[in-house]
Amino acid sequence: IGDAFPFYDPGMFPVWDPYGTPSEFTIYAADLTSWCQIEWDAPQTWPCHFVVGGVEAEHIAIPGVITEVQDYAFSGCAYLKSVAIPPSVLRIGTQAFDGCGLKEVRISDLSAWCGMTFEDLYSNPLSYECKLILDGEELKDLVIPEGATLINDYVFASCSRLTSVTIPSSVTSIGEYAFYDCYGLTSVEIP
Repeated sequence: IGDAFPFYDPGMFPVWDPYGTPSEFTIYAADLTSWCQIEWDAPQTWPCHFVVGGVEAEHIAIPGVITEVQDYAFSGCAYLKSVAIPPSVLRIGTQAFDGCGLKEVRISDLSAWCGMTFEDLYSNPLSYECKLILDGEELKDLVIPEGATLINDYVFASCSRLTSVTIPSSVTSIGEYAFYDCYGLTSVEIP
């Protein structure tokens, strides 16, 4: 396989049980930088383990050189527990985190997060009602930074742990489903 494919996958394909339903399988990736750039045609639709550099990944940090996470990149990776997404990421592709078992999403730049493009609900790793962690602290009382001009589609969708949101006057656009299924919200302040 070598350099043509940045992963070695002796267990990439599912093992079928006698009844014809897929059981768990393992995806092997050499590194996350290469993995995030692979263009997939379809999602992984069954639970899989994700091994990076020979170690099963439960917690991953998207490398800071990545600007785009491709469609379906982590779909089906049911054993991922957390992901750290740097401000360099501008777009997350279709269903990139569909079927993941994420419990938390870590970010370091709230303005960059608000401007990120998510292609659909399952592009956003928050779609599984996990914690949003900013600089080590869980966000429950969300204050969008002054100077942010937009809150893109799906940015906080399913972030049910949010209890309040304060949006500054600098925000001129709030995208579709930006706060979809944020059922924990009790207060929204817009000047």
